[in-house]
Amino acid sequence: MMDYLSAELKAYYQSDLEENVITLQDDYWKFDEELSALITLINQHPGLQTLYSRSYSPQRSGLDLNPLSYLKIAYTREMRLPLGKALVGVHDALNGPESPVEVNEEPPQDNLNYRSDKYGGMGCLDDPNYFYIWHFYISIRSEKVEMHRQFWSLLGDKFSGLLAHEKRS
Repeated sequence: MMDYLSAELKAYYQSDLEENVITLQDDYWKFDEELSALITLINQHPGLQTLYSRSYSPQRSGLDLNPLSYLKIAYTREMRLPLGKALVGVHDALNGPESPVEVNEEPPQDNLNYRSDKYGGMGCLDDPNYFYIWHFYISIRSEKVEMHRQFWSLLGDKFSGLLAHEKRS
């Protein structure tokens, strides 16, 4: 039973990201290239792996009516607490009435994107067990683009700290 990130699962998710997600040209599912450096940084950590992301941008593909940015990150059992603390730090720094930040630890779950009659070209669409792994979900909802910029920047700072700590260990 899959539950925490393993070396095999990390390789599966990373391969899906590199071979399918980043190269997909579908307007709706296209990878948000402004997240490339952050996603690369996170995935350098042996105990972390990004699963799913979205960066709010009112300039992208017409009018983006959902002012939500989010990230789903799988982790090893050992990284649960350090990752949780880092994400709570982002929450505490940015959460407010005009920019609510949500952090949830999510158990292994069904892939609600999966449709057996369709092929989407990436794991988050084609693998019914894609989200069947422990992961954190963090998001910010704000009409202010600057809050989204701060959200991604602060996440970058937190993950740089986790990576630096890993290299010292």
